[in-house]
Amino acid sequence: MKVKYLTISTEAELNLLISRCIKAGRISVDFETSGLEYFLDSEYPTILSIAFNHGFSYILPLGHFDSPFKDKWEKILRKFGKAVIENPYVDKVAWNLKYEYKWFLRVGIEMRGRLYDGMLAKYLLNEERPHDLKSIVGRYYPEDIGYGISQGKNFNWASVPLDKLCLYGAIDANRTLSITDYLIDRLIKVNLYRLYRNMLMMSSRVLAKSEFNGILIDREYLVELNDRYKEMIDKNKDLLYGLKIIKRVEKDIISKRKKEYIESLQEEIDSGELTPRQEALREAKIKSVALGKPTTKKELKIFEPINFSSPPQMREILYYNKKGYKFKITNRTESGEPSTDEGTIEELALKDKYGFVKALLKHRELEKLYSTYIVGILNRLDKDNYLHASYLIHGTVTGRFSSKDPNKIGRASCRERVFRTV
Repeated sequence: MKVKYLTISTEAELNLLISRCIKAGRISVDFETSGLEYFLDSEYPTILSIAFNHGFSYILPLGHFDSPFKDKWEKILRKFGKAVIENPYVDKVAWNLKYEYKWFLRVGIEMRGRLYDGMLAKYLLNEERPHDLKSIVGRYYPEDIGYGISQGKNFNWASVPLDKLCLYGAIDANRTLSITDYLIDRLIKVNLYRLYRNMLMMSSRVLAKSEFNGILIDREYLVELNDRYKEMIDKNKDLLYGLKIIKRVEKDIISKRKKEYIESLQEEIDSGELTPRQEALREAKIKSVALGKPTTKKELKIFEPINFSSPPQMREILYYNKKGYKFKITNRTESGEPSTDEGTIEELALKDKYGFVKALLKHRELEKLYSTYIVGILNRLDKDNYLHASYLIHGTVTGRFSSKDPNKIGRASCRERVFRTV
């Protein structure tokens, strides 16, 4: 069954839609937005899709460039929200409902009444991924497989034509309604509905508000930490690069890169397929690389120093390179490669006489704290210095919460070392 839809174009039609939603008593809602960052003034909802009958949706255009309400979309959304979304007698359904909750909060509307998140219902029944709507729609409605909008290199949600966006949103809202109804029935049959209603959905409501309100961060303190940690990282790197064994391995690695590159150029010359001018260019490249004078980005990579965050290069230093440590391989990854994880490196520290492994562990710690808890947080602050993280109820198979943007926001190392709130 294909989904049909009607686009609202006048306030009179909006009034009729409001009355129908209230009469239905249960609706599915789905925002399409210009971006994911609901807390940025530059982002806005382009359309809101609403469904309360299977197979049919209504589209309320908002900030889209072709919307009849583009100059007053906040007023229109508040009107719908006050009458329907804040109506406690109208049940609301959405997929990853926290997202819709936050965009309604953006215009001062709070979702009231019974809330049903189809994604959390699916998660409670089966915690294995995928949890995204398109994957689930494809499972229950094969005719809708691949209904998403293709996203190229410079894709921008705000530039999608209204007709394409409306069909996309109509399917999202309608399939969310029907699939969630089915999943709720299954929860009831397997005696999980009370857990869903009393824990997962209540958590979703609380976390949506928490994410929207954010955490006030001391920006000046983070900027100070940013400078301090950069200095600490640079000093530790100087220590690593200054070790004789690292100098030897690095020299050997660069020598091998040069040899491989020169041999590849020589093979091209020897093939006899190049013009005299092309041959001359290859010979010039060979000469410049042999003298240590790269002229292209590709050649610059030949002379790059060791990257201490690269597992292949760490394997070269610790296990493979004849000028390196040549440690005995005790642990391997699932792919069969020698392990360079933290536990393995800590074991190797006991066998290291030069201090490299200890300095490598410190490098990893500093880089993690710097990238995740300093730069990661600084880049996520809004104009008022609030951090809006995302908490994932469905993030783990163990049932515990996880977070993203930034990840692991609640870890003790984060709180104790760099995460100072105002």
